[in-house]
Amino acid sequence: GEHGGQPVALGADQLALGALGLALAVVVALAAWGFVAQRRANQALALADVGKAWFLREDNPAHALAHLARALRTEPDNAAAQSLLGDLLLARNWPLPIGELRLGGTGLVEISPDGRLAAAAGEDGTIRLWDTETLQPVGTVRQTEAVESLDLGAGGRRVLALSPGTARLWDTAAGRELWSLDLGDHSSALLSPDGRRLAWSRDGQSLHLRDLDTGTTREIPLPVPPDLAPFGGFETFSFSPDSRTILASDGILTLLWEVEGVRSLPGPGAEAMQAVRFTPDSRYVLVSGDDQTDLWNPATAAGLRIGGSATQAWLSPAGDRALTYGREQELRVWDVTNPDRPLATVPLRDLAHAEVSTDGKLLLTVSDEGVSLWETDTGRPVSEPLCDCAHGRFRAGTRHVVTGDDSGVVRIWRPEPTHTATDLVRSAEGLLDPLFSRDGSRVAIRARDGAFRLWDTDAVQPAGPPLRGLEAAAAGDLGLSTDGRFLLERRGDTYRFWDTGTGQPVWHPLRIPEADKGSAETLAHLHLSPALELFGLKSDERTVQLWSLANGRQTAILQPGHAILYFTFTPAGDRLLTAGANGVLRTWDARTGRPLGEDIPHEGTTFTLDVSPDGGRVVTGTRRGLVRIWDLATGRLLTQLVRHRRPVESVRFQGDGRLVLVRDLNLLRVWDSQTGLPASTIVQTDGIIWQTRLDPSGSRLLVSSKDEPIRLLDARFGQPLTVTPLPSSPSTTARFSPNGQLLWTVNSTEVHVFTVPLFPKRDRDLLVRWAEAVAGWTLDADGRPVELNDQLARLDALRRDTAGAPLGGLGAASLVRWFLADPAARTASPVFDRPQAD
Repeated sequence: GEHGGQPVALGADQLALGALGLALAVVVALAAWGFVAQRRANQALALADVGKAWFLREDNPAHALAHLARALRTEPDNAAAQSLLGDLLLARNWPLPIGELRLGGTGLVEISPDGRLAAAAGEDGTIRLWDTETLQPVGTVRQTEAVESLDLGAGGRRVLALSPGTARLWDTAAGRELWSLDLGDHSSALLSPDGRRLAWSRDGQSLHLRDLDTGTTREIPLPVPPDLAPFGGFETFSFSPDSRTILASDGILTLLWEVEGVRSLPGPGAEAMQAVRFTPDSRYVLVSGDDQTDLWNPATAAGLRIGGSATQAWLSPAGDRALTYGREQELRVWDVTNPDRPLATVPLRDLAHAEVSTDGKLLLTVSDEGVSLWETDTGRPVSEPLCDCAHGRFRAGTRHVVTGDDSGVVRIWRPEPTHTATDLVRSAEGLLDPLFSRDGSRVAIRARDGAFRLWDTDAVQPAGPPLRGLEAAAAGDLGLSTDGRFLLERRGDTYRFWDTGTGQPVWHPLRIPEADKGSAETLAHLHLSPALELFGLKSDERTVQLWSLANGRQTAILQPGHAILYFTFTPAGDRLLTAGANGVLRTWDARTGRPLGEDIPHEGTTFTLDVSPDGGRVVTGTRRGLVRIWDLATGRLLTQLVRHRRPVESVRFQGDGRLVLVRDLNLLRVWDSQTGLPASTIVQTDGIIWQTRLDPSGSRLLVSSKDEPIRLLDARFGQPLTVTPLPSSPSTTARFSPNGQLLWTVNSTEVHVFTVPLFPKRDRDLLVRWAEAVAGWTLDADGRPVELNDQLARLDALRRDTAGAPLGGLGAASLVRWFLADPAARTASPVFDRPQAD
């Protein structure tokens, strides 16, 4: 610097302060760079977990939830993770355990056939029995040999433990050994279901029956041909569920005896058999073979074909449904009275067990895919798989399911899974005629009596009284104003207007000019200005007439001097914009009908346009693929976006007007209206795009396109987030509610409301807890799935922590409270009750 023409020397303090300031600036810059770098790293990690979750969502949704939980830990406001998490939790039917036992140091778990008992054998030979209803211990047995399998008597009074070379029978209450047997390679032993008899065979050539109450033993010789004796004899033995009958089978011949008196009963003929099994009522024997499945009646010595070829078969408790499983790895459900064609088919890998509930409605399977529940007659899954377990049974006399795995985890499940209904209104006659306001805040739905009911799409509640007296009969005869306050009806050669808040006619009817041929819905969106109570009509190709709705008189005439292709009021309703056949856009004062500002010329015909929410800009799309943004007051070009290869079908400002959504035949892209740069990747569909919307957050795209379901995509990357079960169709309209938390889909027969919430950062911990507690899994530090050992405790903690949250809300706490409530007692959806008839 200079002072009086002479250089000014800087002192040491000033130099030190300058150096300190520079150092601080460097630290701040480095911190900012580090923050940005960390933010980008978190985004990349979260994106990887979202991608993994999408890949796993069908085959292993529980692990998908664990990945989404980690994504939200890393980036709490990740809209893709939140949206996919909401879809997995609310669009799936999740089973939740209602009871649990965790038995440490266990190598084997068995569940009794009636599901009332669970037994666990430790590696040291200790056997513990539990009542699955009370979850209380029944007894403990301590033996020194490791246990290979267990046979449980009624009530757990006795248990047969099979160890290498030995079978031991125990009194569980006293912990006392009652009997022991030495067994060889071809030996077997079993305990009757009532726990009163023991059966064993050491060589397959004779069967021994011991009455445990009297101590008497009987031997039954088995007819094994001498030339086959060295290779063993009968290998399959089983008691009937009532313990009164026993069978022996060698794969060709099946023999039956009454246990009391050891009287022989007629058995099925000698033929190649895959499996034999008593039916639940003990009256019949199911015989599975290469050709068919038969129901053998020992009382009449006759068989009845009830199904096709099978390696295993089961019969329902009522005896009216047969289940068969064969080499095709399909479980088939048959009507016993009409076995020509299966009622349902369920593909399953390596099925180990199947059974039907007492009421006949549910089918339980245990396979390589875990324990699952299905609708018996349709084969549709009731829920996601209950668990990846080796054992599962219905508990007798209830619809509850008991599952267990050899790690020592036993769970009790209720068969009513979490289920989120979406169908709000249904009409068998297909006469709903639904209409949306342009802002999506209101939808009008016709009732069976012909009246229209307006719904608030955020609250999912009726808004105002029914509108009665409308005579519109054809599609396109009705339309809602932009904000839903007024309804336009085309009746004969006049337009009539209704106040949706009062349900009464308002304003003066207007006669329809010959040249005005638009649909009432389009006209209500574009040609009605509720603010000025004006309506625009095309009296001919070159003229727009403005009419006062208050008195039915004409207020102005707009004549740009060329054919008018399109016109619309600006959002405030005080100006009008016309698009001419010569490509010129002109702005008009809606009160006076005079031109305003400068014309906006185009070298091509404007095919689509939209005015920004503040009324200051207009975006235009042409048949030549040009998309431009203009200043309405000056006519100046503000931004030109990348040219599309096809004619632009639609352009629309989104939210506050910063983003613009552009669509051509089968391509979508979101642009920043201020920079002209893309705000999303290119989204391309296989079929024609019928509808698209961006949600208020700008993070999700709603897409309806030919041959694909209605779905939500990540706006940045185009990745699917929510896929509805509804097919896309030109006759189905889909809209976000204004708050972006609900997705409405409507057509002439049904109205669906999907819950698609996004959450603030403060809900991160609750969302993570919800996802992991429902899944029963988390990820370790290396990203490997780890099963939770406290799933039930976590679910209970969530119930306690959300008990005070308001029901009907879409915050995380409200949704968790609804989700974990008793499915039989809560509302059908978080936002509405049972579906309504039209």
